This record gives sequence, C-alpha cells and structure tokens, in this order.
Amino acid sequence: APPIKAMGKPKLWKGVGDLKILVSSENQAAEDHVKQGFALLHAQWDIEAYRHFAAALEADDDCLLAYCGVVMSMLNPEHEWKSYRNIALNRMVTLCEHQQMFGKEGDPGAGMIYTFPKNERGFAIAIAQLLTEGYAKGTQSIIALADKYPNDIQFSLMAPFLSRGKYDIFGQPNEAQEVAVKRVKEIMNDNPDNPLTINFYIMMLIE
Repeated sequence: APPIKAMGKPKLWKGVGDLKILVSSENQAAEDHVKQGFALLHAQWDIEAYRHFAAALEADDDCLLAYCGVVMSMLNPEHEWKSYRNIALNRMVTLCEHQQMFGKEGDPGAGMIYTFPKNERGFAIAIAQLLTEGYAKGTQSIIALADKYPNDIQFSLMAPFLSRGKYDIFGQPNEAQEVAVKRVKEIMNDNPDNPLTINFYIMMLIE
C-alpha cells in the first residue's frame, strides 16, 4: 500500500523476531523480516508487521509465509487496504498450489511434488479460510496444524488464542477462556525465555 511504501524499509531489531519457525526462502533477509513480522503481528502491531512482510517480499517475491503475513496483518474484511491484501491472498493461494518436477522424467519415484512444505501450505490454507470461509473454519484448521506440528510454537499459541472464550462484566472467564489461558500458560512455562509466549499470555489476561 502506498503509505507503507512511503515509510521505507523497516529496521530489524534484535530480540523481537527470534521465532523458531522455518521459512522456505533462500534469502536470509526475507527470512529475518518474516520472523520479525510475525513477532510484531502477534503483539498486535499490524502496521509494523506489514512493513516487515513487504520488505521480505522485496527480497524474495516467492516467499509464501510473507504473503501469509500480509494477509494476516489485514484480516478485517473491510480493511482500507483490502485491495492489496486480496492481491497477496491470490498470490498466496497460487504459491500454495504450485508444484515442480522431482527427479528426471521416467526415473522411478520421479513426479510432480509441491514446491512448499506441508506445514507452510497448511498455514496458508488456514489463513485463507479465516478470511474467506469464516473464523470457525480457519480456527479449526489452525488447531489441526497445532496437533500435527506440536513443536511449532506459533501454531501451538494460535490454536488456544483463536478458540478462546471471554470474560463476563465482573472479569470472570467462561470455560473456553479458562481452558485457553491454561494452555497458553503451559506453553509459556515450557518456553520461559520466548517473548512470544509471554505476549500471548498477557494479551489473554488483558482482555
């Protein structure tokens, strides 16, 4: 979006983007910006996150997770920059479905395989579902990813956060909220030095 482009390239800050996630890109700058983008996105700093995802795409315009980040930073269906989000969404889905030849034609085991790994494609599909098929459908896909990839801390945190409940007017949580907060607290206790886990826990308590 023009206002983001006018701001220039964002700086990378140590200690902000230290997410242990795999990013399918041969460009180190793209990987660094994607990680920092998701860290900022989960801290509710959508504009800064968008800047980092845009910077990642300048470095590698085939980075699937960067497109996922752009879409997530503008999930509001009526976002003022939705035309740019929709372009990113279409590109994300195209990359998700892209296949390439494995081995030489005619060799045993040769054939077409997906370009990107299952976890990244699954994430892209879930994000697309959040936007196009509704919150419930997308959340169920994130929960399924968290079950399938228990070592991916982003999936593990997003699953309870998206399926959380709410607090009443007296600040008391309902059952769904209690379960979600308990799960995030367990993840935080297992990863006490990860700022992302602390951030998710604080966000849920602030609500």
